[in-house]
Amino acid sequence: MHIVAPALKAVGVDVDELTLCTTSLYEARKDVRCSIGQDVRNTFSPGTPLVAHFDGKLLPDCDGVNADRLPIVVSGKNVEKLLAIPKLPGSGTGRLMGNAVVDVLRQWTGVQEWLVGVCSDMTSANSGIHNGANTVIQNAFDKRLLFLACRHHILEIVASAVSDLFFTSSGPNIPIFGRFKEQWPFLNQADYAPIDKDTEVMLYVTRRKCGSAVTAKVLLSFSVIS
Repeated sequence: MHIVAPALKAVGVDVDELTLCTTSLYEARKDVRCSIGQDVRNTFSPGTPLVAHFDGKLLPDCDGVNADRLPIVVSGKNVEKLLAIPKLPGSGTGRLMGNAVVDVLRQWTGVQEWLVGVCSDMTSANSGIHNGANTVIQNAFDKRLLFLACRHHILEIVASAVSDLFFTSSGPNIPIFGRFKEQWPFLNQADYAPIDKDTEVMLYVTRRKCGSAVTAKVLLSFSVIS
Protein backbone atom coordinates (compact mmCIF):
# COMPACT_ATOMS: atom_id res chain seq x y z
CA MET A 1 0.00 0.00 0.00
CA HIS A 2 2.98 2.32 0.47
CA ILE A 3 3.37 2.42 -3.31
CA VAL A 4 -0.25 2.10 -4.50
CA ALA A 5 -1.70 4.95 -2.43
CA PRO A 6 0.84 7.63 -3.49
CA ALA A 7 0.56 6.49 -7.12
CA LEU A 8 -3.23 6.88 -7.03
CA LYS A 9 -2.94 10.31 -5.41
CA ALA A 10 -0.49 11.38 -8.11
CA VAL A 11 -3.09 10.78 -10.84
CA GLY A 12 -5.86 12.55 -8.93
CA VAL A 13 -7.68 9.61 -7.31
CA ASP A 14 -9.19 10.15 -3.86
CA VAL A 15 -7.83 7.18 -1.92
CA ASP A 16 -10.25 7.81 0.94
CA GLU A 17 -13.05 6.54 -1.26
CA LEU A 18 -11.23 3.28 -2.03
CA THR A 19 -10.76 0.09 -0.07
CA LEU A 20 -7.03 -0.48 -0.18
CA CYS A 21 -6.41 -3.94 1.20
CA THR A 22 -3.72 -6.43 0.23
CA THR A 23 -6.17 -9.33 0.33
CA SER A 24 -8.73 -7.49 -1.81
CA LEU A 25 -6.11 -6.58 -4.41
CA TYR A 26 -4.86 -10.16 -4.47
CA GLU A 27 -8.37 -11.54 -5.02
CA ALA A 28 -9.09 -8.97 -7.74
CA ARG A 29 -5.86 -9.81 -9.58
CA LYS A 30 -6.58 -13.52 -9.22
CA ASP A 31 -10.06 -13.08 -10.74
CA VAL A 32 -8.64 -11.09 -13.67
CA ARG A 33 -5.95 -13.70 -14.35
CA CYS A 34 -8.51 -16.51 -14.23
CA SER A 35 -10.75 -14.64 -16.68
CA ILE A 36 -7.86 -14.00 -19.09
CA GLY A 37 -6.72 -17.63 -18.82
CA GLN A 38 -10.22 -18.93 -19.57
CA ASP A 39 -10.47 -16.70 -22.65
CA VAL A 40 -7.10 -18.00 -23.91
CA ARG A 41 -8.18 -21.63 -23.41
CA ASN A 42 -11.52 -21.10 -25.14
CA THR A 43 -10.05 -19.32 -28.17
CA PHE A 44 -7.10 -21.65 -28.72
CA SER A 45 -7.48 -23.27 -32.13
CA PRO A 46 -4.51 -25.49 -33.10
CA GLY A 47 -5.82 -26.80 -36.43
CA THR A 48 -2.91 -29.24 -36.70
CA PRO A 49 -1.86 -32.58 -35.14
CA LEU A 50 -0.37 -32.03 -31.69
CA VAL A 51 2.16 -33.77 -29.46
CA ALA A 52 1.93 -33.27 -25.69
CA HIS A 53 5.24 -32.83 -23.87
CA PHE A 54 5.58 -33.15 -20.09
CA ASP A 55 8.36 -33.59 -17.57
CA GLY A 56 8.15 -33.34 -13.78
CA LYS A 57 10.37 -30.84 -11.96
CA LEU A 58 10.99 -30.00 -8.31
CA LEU A 59 10.40 -26.24 -8.02
CA PRO A 60 10.21 -23.95 -4.98
CA ASP A 61 6.64 -23.14 -3.96
CA CYS A 62 5.33 -19.87 -2.49
CA ASP A 63 6.42 -20.99 0.99
CA GLY A 64 9.93 -21.82 -0.22
CA VAL A 65 9.41 -25.59 0.04
CA ASN A 66 10.06 -27.61 -3.11
CA ALA A 67 6.98 -29.03 -4.80
CA ASP A 68 6.46 -31.43 -7.70
CA ARG A 69 5.43 -29.41 -10.75
CA LEU A 70 4.53 -30.77 -14.18
CA PRO A 71 5.05 -28.39 -17.12
CA ILE A 72 2.76 -29.42 -19.99
CA VAL A 73 3.37 -28.16 -23.54
CA VAL A 74 1.74 -29.02 -26.87
CA SER A 75 3.52 -28.56 -30.17
CA GLY A 76 2.68 -29.02 -33.83
CA LYS A 77 3.24 -27.31 -37.16
CA ASN A 78 3.62 -23.59 -36.36
CA VAL A 79 2.15 -24.24 -32.90
CA GLU A 80 3.88 -24.35 -29.52
CA LYS A 81 1.87 -23.62 -26.40
CA LEU A 82 2.56 -23.91 -22.68
CA LEU A 83 -0.77 -25.11 -21.28
CA ALA A 84 -0.14 -25.33 -17.54
CA ILE A 85 2.33 -26.17 -14.78
CA PRO A 86 0.13 -27.98 -12.24
CA LYS A 87 1.34 -28.98 -8.79
CA LEU A 88 1.24 -32.73 -8.14
CA PRO A 89 -0.06 -33.99 -4.80
CA GLY A 90 2.64 -36.12 -3.19
CA SER A 91 5.31 -37.86 -5.23
CA GLY A 92 4.97 -37.81 -9.02
CA THR A 93 3.82 -41.34 -9.82
CA GLY A 94 2.94 -42.33 -13.36
CA ARG A 95 -0.79 -42.36 -12.72
CA LEU A 96 -0.72 -38.97 -10.99
CA MET A 97 1.22 -37.39 -13.85
CA GLY A 98 -0.97 -39.03 -16.49
CA ASN A 99 -4.19 -37.83 -14.83
CA ALA A 100 -2.76 -34.31 -14.47
CA VAL A 101 -1.91 -34.20 -18.19
CA VAL A 102 -5.36 -35.49 -19.13
CA ASP A 103 -7.11 -32.88 -16.95
CA VAL A 104 -5.11 -30.03 -18.48
CA LEU A 105 -5.55 -31.19 -22.10
CA ARG A 106 -9.33 -31.42 -21.62
CA GLN A 107 -9.46 -27.80 -20.47
CA TRP A 108 -8.17 -26.52 -23.81
CA THR A 109 -10.48 -26.29 -26.79
CA GLY A 110 -9.54 -28.60 -29.66
CA VAL A 111 -6.47 -30.13 -28.03
CA GLN A 112 -7.81 -33.61 -27.34
CA GLU A 113 -9.27 -33.83 -30.84
CA TRP A 114 -5.91 -32.97 -32.45
CA LEU A 115 -3.73 -34.96 -30.04
CA VAL A 116 -1.68 -37.63 -31.85
CA GLY A 117 1.29 -38.30 -29.56
CA VAL A 118 3.04 -37.74 -26.25
CA CYS A 119 6.70 -36.96 -25.61
CA SER A 120 8.41 -37.75 -22.32
CA ASP A 121 11.55 -39.31 -20.91
CA MET A 122 11.74 -43.08 -20.62
CA THR A 123 11.52 -43.54 -16.86
CA SER A 124 9.20 -46.32 -15.68
CA ALA A 125 6.77 -43.71 -14.31
CA ASN A 126 6.14 -42.59 -17.90
CA SER A 127 6.69 -45.74 -19.97
CA GLY A 128 5.12 -48.40 -17.70
CA ILE A 129 2.66 -50.53 -19.69
CA HIS A 130 0.06 -50.62 -16.90
CA ASN A 131 0.35 -47.46 -14.77
CA GLY A 132 2.77 -45.35 -16.80
CA ALA A 133 1.73 -41.78 -17.58
CA ASN A 134 1.74 -42.44 -21.34
CA THR A 135 -0.59 -45.42 -20.93
CA VAL A 136 -2.92 -43.44 -18.65
CA ILE A 137 -3.17 -40.63 -21.22
CA GLN A 138 -3.82 -43.02 -24.11
CA ASN A 139 -6.52 -44.91 -22.22
CA ALA A 140 -8.21 -41.68 -21.09
CA PHE A 141 -8.65 -40.45 -24.67
CA ASP A 142 -9.43 -43.96 -25.98
CA LYS A 143 -7.19 -43.74 -29.03
CA ARG A 144 -3.74 -44.90 -30.02
CA LEU A 145 -1.04 -42.28 -29.52
CA LEU A 146 2.51 -42.14 -30.79
CA PHE A 147 4.97 -42.43 -27.88
CA LEU A 148 8.00 -40.23 -28.57
CA ALA A 149 11.02 -40.78 -26.34
CA CYS A 150 12.81 -37.55 -25.47
CA ARG A 151 15.90 -37.33 -27.74
CA HIS A 152 17.96 -35.69 -25.01
CA HIS A 153 17.64 -38.71 -22.76
CA ILE A 154 18.23 -41.16 -25.63
CA LEU A 155 21.56 -39.48 -26.39
CA GLU A 156 22.41 -39.56 -22.68
CA ILE A 157 22.22 -43.36 -22.79
CA VAL A 158 24.47 -43.52 -25.87
CA ALA A 159 26.99 -41.09 -24.35
CA SER A 160 26.96 -43.04 -21.08
CA ALA A 161 27.68 -46.35 -22.85
CA VAL A 162 30.66 -44.82 -24.67
CA SER A 163 31.95 -43.16 -21.51
CA ASP A 164 31.73 -46.36 -19.47
CA LEU A 165 34.25 -47.99 -21.80
CA PHE A 166 36.98 -45.51 -20.85
CA PHE A 167 36.11 -43.93 -17.50
CA THR A 168 34.98 -45.17 -14.11
CA SER A 169 33.07 -42.99 -11.70
CA SER A 170 31.27 -43.52 -8.42
CA GLY A 171 29.05 -40.48 -8.88
CA PRO A 172 27.31 -38.34 -11.51
CA ASN A 173 30.24 -35.92 -11.86
CA ILE A 174 33.10 -37.26 -14.00
CA PRO A 175 36.30 -35.20 -13.39
CA ILE A 176 37.46 -35.09 -17.02
CA PHE A 177 34.12 -33.61 -18.12
CA GLY A 178 34.29 -31.09 -15.28
CA ARG A 179 37.73 -29.95 -16.38
CA PHE A 180 36.55 -29.71 -19.99
CA LYS A 181 33.63 -27.51 -18.90
CA GLU A 182 35.95 -25.21 -16.97
CA GLN A 183 38.31 -24.84 -19.94
CA TRP A 184 35.56 -24.38 -22.55
CA PRO A 185 35.56 -20.52 -22.46
CA PHE A 186 39.31 -20.52 -23.16
CA LEU A 187 39.19 -22.81 -26.21
CA ASN A 188 39.15 -21.55 -29.79
CA GLN A 189 35.64 -22.71 -30.63
CA ALA A 190 35.96 -21.59 -34.25
CA ASP A 191 38.88 -23.94 -34.90
CA TYR A 192 37.96 -27.58 -34.40
CA ALA A 193 38.04 -30.95 -36.15
CA PRO A 194 36.07 -34.20 -35.69
CA ILE A 195 37.64 -36.40 -33.03
CA ASP A 196 37.68 -39.49 -35.29
CA LYS A 197 40.08 -37.64 -37.64
CA ASP A 198 42.75 -37.41 -34.95
CA THR A 199 45.15 -40.33 -35.48
CA GLU A 200 46.61 -40.08 -31.97
CA VAL A 201 43.16 -40.30 -30.36
CA MET A 202 42.18 -43.22 -32.60
CA LEU A 203 45.36 -45.08 -31.64
CA TYR A 204 44.76 -44.45 -27.94
CA VAL A 205 41.15 -45.60 -28.07
CA THR A 206 42.06 -48.73 -30.04
CA ARG A 207 44.72 -49.73 -27.53
CA ARG A 208 42.56 -49.04 -24.49
CA LYS A 209 39.32 -50.94 -25.01
CA CYS A 210 38.07 -51.36 -28.53
CA GLY A 211 40.31 -53.95 -30.12
CA SER A 212 40.07 -52.54 -33.64
CA ALA A 213 40.17 -49.20 -35.41
CA VAL A 214 36.73 -49.83 -36.91
CA THR A 215 35.12 -50.32 -33.49
CA ALA A 216 36.94 -47.27 -32.17
CA LYS A 217 35.64 -45.13 -35.02
CA VAL A 218 32.05 -46.29 -34.41
CA LEU A 219 32.29 -45.46 -30.70
CA LEU A 220 33.80 -42.07 -31.40
CA SER A 221 31.05 -41.29 -33.93
CA PHE A 222 28.49 -42.03 -31.21
CA SER A 223 30.22 -39.61 -28.88
CA VAL A 224 30.21 -36.91 -31.59
CA ILE A 225 26.45 -37.39 -32.13
CA SER A 226 25.80 -37.19 -28.39
